[in-house]
Amino acid sequence: MTTRWVACGPLCAMGLLFLAGCATPVSIERIGARAAYRELRANVLTANDLSQSTRNVLRRWVLSESYDSDPEGAIMALHAIVVDGRGDEDELFSLAGMAFLRAERAGKPPPTQLASIDAYRPGRMPVIFVHGTASSVGRWADMVNDLLADPRIRDRFQFWFFTYESGNPVLYSSALLRQAIRDAVYKLDPAGTDPALPEMVIIGHSQGGLLAKALVVHSGDQLWSAVANKPLDQVRVSPEQRDLLGRLLFIEPLPNVRRVIFIATPHGGSYLTERSVTGLVKYFLTLPLTLAEAGYDLATQSADDFKVDPRELRSGSLFSMSPRNPVSRTMSSIPVGHRAGRKTFCNDRARAI
Repeated sequence: MTTRWVACGPLCAMGLLFLAGCATPVSIERIGARAAYRELRANVLTANDLSQSTRNVLRRWVLSESYDSDPEGAIMALHAIVVDGRGDEDELFSLAGMAFLRAERAGKPPPTQLASIDAYRPGRMPVIFVHGTASSVGRWADMVNDLLADPRIRDRFQFWFFTYESGNPVLYSSALLRQAIRDAVYKLDPAGTDPALPEMVIIGHSQGGLLAKALVVHSGDQLWSAVANKPLDQVRVSPEQRDLLGRLLFIEPLPNVRRVIFIATPHGGSYLTERSVTGLVKYFLTLPLTLAEAGYDLATQSADDFKVDPRELRSGSLFSMSPRNPVSRTMSSIPVGHRAGRKTFCNDRARAI
């Protein structure tokens, strides 16, 4: 019996080799360094798909199969992980990317959020891209690809993106951006040890540039005086609405922002907002409930306290960018704070949206 098995051994090995030779051969495809880099760095902006780092997070929490079959359920599960404090910045940025991609594929505007295409990397200065009217973060894909291709930039900076509903008033959206930056800094560096976080660069296109400027100016009471006949504490509004008006119209430079870059930003207002067709858009805007209620209360209870009709609030960003708006005119005259540098490309004070 033993001899028979020993003799059969070589024959079996030869048979296995023969069968392996009949199998489909393993092929190796050579790709260039640039193609390999693009594949490794693919993300929701450049490839309309999840990045490898996000896929790794899903595997870590055993959510890969769940995401493929039920993206909403996987997003909710990862959201619960972040809220419970079980995750860190990897889970936070992965959640933002998943939510953005889900909204893009569903044809819905993504929620207001500050997100990154990669995990947070201490020591690298954040560059925050802010899109313009009726646009999205996808607008920046080509620029980001070019920037990432340069190792001198790639090794010094990290890229974040702010998504917002561009139909809302400009100063309201800017307040959301301001709060998103504060929340991110507190979440990522609560001890304040990363020297790169106070060196942020904001790049804003069109309306996004207006949001960026509101982060680096000291308004004093100039904006309030441009629209109101009385001091804020004398206006007949609720305490919550008074707090909202104060946050929107009395603004200070955000200390984390070191430089702002404006691309085709209508600092002096855009005459395109005055066109009759554009004016029809305001009837289709849906403002946040807090703004809608504030506009109604101001128009019915405190209209005499203001130099402008509070009902114009319903026009959202259209009135915010109108050359008739005293706030936009006043903002254009306020200089950027002394700490922040500025650079303007394709400046068009009266046309760009």
